[in-house]
Amino acid sequence: MRILFLTRTLPHRALGATETRLNDRLCELSELGHDVLVLTKWTGESLDFDFPSRIEIRSPFKTFRAWEWPKALPMVFSWRPDLLHVYDPGLSAIDRSLSVEMMAITMLETLKRTSRGRTNYRGGLVSLDPKSESKTAWKNAGARFIEDEWLRAGESRFVAKPWDGAADRPLQLVLAGRIGTEVSIDLVIDALERMRQVPDFELTVFLERSRLSVSQKERLARAERAVPRSTTDRNTFEDQKSLRAVGARLKLVEPGTLGEIKKDHFDALLVLGLKPGEAGWWLERFPLPVVLSENLKPIALEIEARGAPSQILGPLVSDVAPVAQALALATDRSLLQMAWSRIETDILSGRLDVAANHVSRLYSQIARSASPS
Repeated sequence: MRILFLTRTLPHRALGATETRLNDRLCELSELGHDVLVLTKWTGESLDFDFPSRIEIRSPFKTFRAWEWPKALPMVFSWRPDLLHVYDPGLSAIDRSLSVEMMAITMLETLKRTSRGRTNYRGGLVSLDPKSESKTAWKNAGARFIEDEWLRAGESRFVAKPWDGAADRPLQLVLAGRIGTEVSIDLVIDALERMRQVPDFELTVFLERSRLSVSQKERLARAERAVPRSTTDRNTFEDQKSLRAVGARLKLVEPGTLGEIKKDHFDALLVLGLKPGEAGWWLERFPLPVVLSENLKPIALEIEARGAPSQILGPLVSDVAPVAQALALATDRSLLQMAWSRIETDILSGRLDVAANHVSRLYSQIARSASPS
């Protein structure tokens, strides 16, 4: 379809988290085959959005007020959209009453009624900021289709690419910690001890070293300086890599930088000893094969029931030696291969929902609900 997109939020990745998320979602619509014209506010400078050819950015508004909307009508008429998609970034009541977003719904509905077959316009969709409370205002303005899922934080899609098997590289694992804080230092030290026995994986944990006590820093430093135990397998990686201090394979990341981490860099996620709500927070953000501890059995049952993107690796691990058991499962390449294959199958079969598919289905619903004018 040809989607006219109206937003005062510039979809540029350098401007912030919401802008980056909007940029990603527009690219997904393009990948689904939609053509998108974005009308937004002129910033006074030229920005390179680096969009694919199906997406065009124009800036007809200076103040983004309703009286500027007539300036945009000629380009709207010439572009001939099928649908209007508006993003409301959480405007105040005054801003909403004066905004071009609200005006657009009314004017394009009028266009639909009066064009007498000269346009294919079928209706509008409003995406609200997830924290917005303006749904009633939009209904009063005449918007029939309103949603607040498309731009929620977290992953939108899960790339259906074959897992490479990690045959020529160490496995990349991530250990989940409590939301907004960090991983337990005891779990990290247990993981370092395991690294002495298994040389072919690296571990990322969200832990800020500066927040540790003096004794915790000393314990961690001692564990990091340890070298791997002797092993008969010298063929997987070079000897010098196998003999490095294990701390070289531990990556400490500040919890506040979670949004900057590339999720497709990892092979598996370890979620041990967290509360169900905390575990769910990590599972939403890391669509990976996952190892869960026994206390998270309700989460495991939910994953199996809904066909979630995270596939469970082996049995749930006990609280007796959770790190050793979890790493044994997460470093089993045959288990990883099967889990990644299930993820790929579920994505390609359409069982796993994604934000782009969610809004594209709404487009189809709007199109079916009204015949072309």
